[in-house]
Amino acid sequence: MQKALEIMHIGSNRIIIGLILMTTVLLSCDKQPESIGLGLVAGEKYPVELDTTVDITAYSVRMDSVRSDNMARNLAGSYWDPVFGLTDAGFYAHARLSVNAPDFGESPQLDSVVLTLVYYGYYGNTETPQTFTIHELDGDIYRDSVYYSTETVPLMDQIGELTFIPHPEDSIYVDSVLQAPALRIPLAESFGEKILNAGSTNLADNTAFLAFFKGFCLSAQTVSAPNEGAILYFNLLSTSSKITIYYNDSLDFDLLINESCARIGHFTHDYSLSSDPVFVSQVLQNDTTLGTSRLYIQGTGGIKTLIFFPGLEEWAGSGRYAINQARLILPVEEAGIEHDPPPNLIVYRFEEGGTETYLDDQFEGEEYLGGELTETGNQYQFRISLYIQQLVNGEPDYGMSLNVSGPAIHANGAVLAGTGPELANRMKLRIIYTRLF
Repeated sequence: MQKALEIMHIGSNRIIIGLILMTTVLLSCDKQPESIGLGLVAGEKYPVELDTTVDITAYSVRMDSVRSDNMARNLAGSYWDPVFGLTDAGFYAHARLSVNAPDFGESPQLDSVVLTLVYYGYYGNTETPQTFTIHELDGDIYRDSVYYSTETVPLMDQIGELTFIPHPEDSIYVDSVLQAPALRIPLAESFGEKILNAGSTNLADNTAFLAFFKGFCLSAQTVSAPNEGAILYFNLLSTSSKITIYYNDSLDFDLLINESCARIGHFTHDYSLSSDPVFVSQVLQNDTTLGTSRLYIQGTGGIKTLIFFPGLEEWAGSGRYAINQARLILPVEEAGIEHDPPPNLIVYRFEEGGTETYLDDQFEGEEYLGGELTETGNQYQFRISLYIQQLVNGEPDYGMSLNVSGPAIHANGAVLAGTGPELANRMKLRIIYTRLF
């Protein structure tokens, strides 16, 4: 009987210990990222301190170019932003046979040719007219090559032009069938006849066809005043994005734009048309001191911001620190540009020699790193704790690069608050840390 009581007692103790452990685990699950890592370090408890006064130096510069081949969407249009001046966007693309060796019959009669481009969105003012022109390429482009946004391809004949008011959110009817919002551009009869009369050698397969018709370029006529125009986004990989040749009254043939096609974005900027004197002085005249006032970021291979932390070296020299969390906070100026800021930003670190590379923090996952625009739309945040720990440990600060995420598929720009300590809502680095001694 005594032995049975002892066993019951031991069992009860195990149950109690188990409940205590479960409670501890559940409570620890409620910890916020800011508290992870606080408490015991090397067997001793250290005080937690908060510092929001680490100096930041930042300024905005023009980008040379961005990689722009085979992106998820392609941009075209002209937009004059009061802050960023003029941006023109267009693209080069293949169009491929939908079947090898098509038979158009004897003496086919062309009815019309239409280039259809499915909308994916826009940035800017869609209430002003745009004029798009289509040219046939006079140079080869390749699906498996790398291209950048400032590269050009030789052109030959113009094969289409359209002046229109964009309706990127309105569905359209094609042959009495409701289709997704799309732009339809009539092409020249001479181009349609060229395809119908190409001959069997040129139409044998897509290798032969791409030597015969190297592709097309879509470009936008420049708008003439501030706040005019828009950059339109197109999904070239939609099955409805294609060139359709209508012939013999009731027949049609498609030239496809698909994953096998080269697709290359091309962007140009005229920043001299900016009406923001801080932007002109900082970006065009290289006055980096004006980063204390305002900072800038822009897609389409436009503007990026360089960030340094000169205050870390002195701060780190006063002791040893474990960085529990470091957040880079980037407020958006309310008196910035008229349209939506970029949905996401991304940061890179510079290596010696100026090469941009990923932060270790980026390998912790997108949710950890951050960079998305907050729901209120008034700031971005990045968690860069590992990077700041490396700098605190003595690694050189070659700087960071702040960019629009997806700069070849987003035209959005944003004005960010500067780093000046006199600004109530400034860019800052907020560090939660433990002092080791």
